[in-house]
Amino acid sequence: MKMLQVKRSIMGNPPSLLVLILFMIPFFNSLGFCGHIDRGKYLGLPSMVGLSKKAILSYLNDCIWKKYQFWNTRSLSHTSKEVLIKLVTQAIPSYCMGSSLIPTSLCDELEKVMNSFYWGSQKNGRRAINWMSWDKLILHKSLRGLGFRNMEAFNLLMLIKPSWKLLSDSNSLLTRILKDKYFPRRDLLDTSLGHNPSYIMRNLWSTQSSLTLKHKWKIGDNTKINVRDISWIRSLPSLKPSTTSLLHYDDLSVSHLINTGTNSSNRMIMQSIFNHFDASAILTNPLYSRMMEDTCIWKASVDGSYSVKPTYRILMDLLALIN
Repeated sequence: MKMLQVKRSIMGNPPSLLVLILFMIPFFNSLGFCGHIDRGKYLGLPSMVGLSKKAILSYLNDCIWKKYQFWNTRSLSHTSKEVLIKLVTQAIPSYCMGSSLIPTSLCDELEKVMNSFYWGSQKNGRRAINWMSWDKLILHKSLRGLGFRNMEAFNLLMLIKPSWKLLSDSNSLLTRILKDKYFPRRDLLDTSLGHNPSYIMRNLWSTQSSLTLKHKWKIGDNTKINVRDISWIRSLPSLKPSTTSLLHYDDLSVSHLINTGTNSSNRMIMQSIFNHFDASAILTNPLYSRMMEDTCIWKASVDGSYSVKPTYRILMDLLALIN
């Protein structure tokens, strides 16, 4: 009876994963199941991630190290090692990087292992001299580098790809599930992390700053352009209105400010919502008679679709500025 009361008190509120685990372990033990948590893999990824992501994802370093132990490095030329690093070892963490934000310290360890493999070892078994640092080797060959990947930039590149799908493709199954749970009334760029998000959602949310820098809206029917949160006023320095009363208009879109029949601005609504400075700036925005929906486009590519190569160069430049 006491256990039933505890169960009702827990299930009455949305329980966290930790509460469920603590509650279910004694129940499974009473049925004779082994009282331990499975820390194996599911679809090639760790089934559970604890506080130390580096300890959970350290198997990537082990996989690369096992590859190097299997190859006979003394019989390989530098050209052969370059091909193996680019085609084999740098491809090992690609699948994991598509859904996990790998710690910077683990990325540094992966790069050190690759750098040591490239320069090889001496005949007496000691490590050879690394004549160039990894920061030089990741440069393009036109800049006297070898074109190896920066693992931190490549990790962000792989995470931005599904995040961009959440932003640009509203009909995909992934977008509909995550949007219904985490940001039903907004998009990924305008939502907060919230309370107790999943591991995948936390990683996707970390790409907000990169998406904000390199995306823009292609204006259509103005139904998806939020008046308060999206940059849309061309003549203002901040591209956003400065009216403070907009805090009460969460769902107001630009389409509400336009007369659909005549395709003209509704001056009465603008003057009642915005201050004089914002209203005058909004009236200078051109109006388009387009029947298509508003769509997100990627500024780094010519056709507006997400492209890997130009995005990788942009991330390399951003990391160089930060470091």
